[in-house]
Amino acid sequence: DYTRSQSAKETGLEALCAEATSQDVIDKLELAKAALIIVAISDRFSSRTVIERLKAMGGPPVVAVAVTPEHLEELVEIGVDEAVLAPLETGLE
Repeated sequence: DYTRSQSAKETGLEALCAEATSQDVIDKLELAKAALIIVAISDRFSSRTVIERLKAMGGPPVVAVAVTPEHLEELVEIGVDEAVLAPLETGLE
């Protein structure tokens, strides 16, 4: 969200708050500078769209957060480099 992106900027990180499924937004990202991309979008269609576009651009590794076991399987099928199941990972902490 906007507040979190502003907080990240204040600490010196580069952050962007925008519509992630927009190809225009993805095109403006400086993927060559990124070591890793984390996609944590709970909407399955939107996360798939973003991941497919990022992978097509040949950028850095993509780690994605799934909200259900089925979503996890879908993320693996579309080629994320790593997928984690949010309810499981957050429950372990």
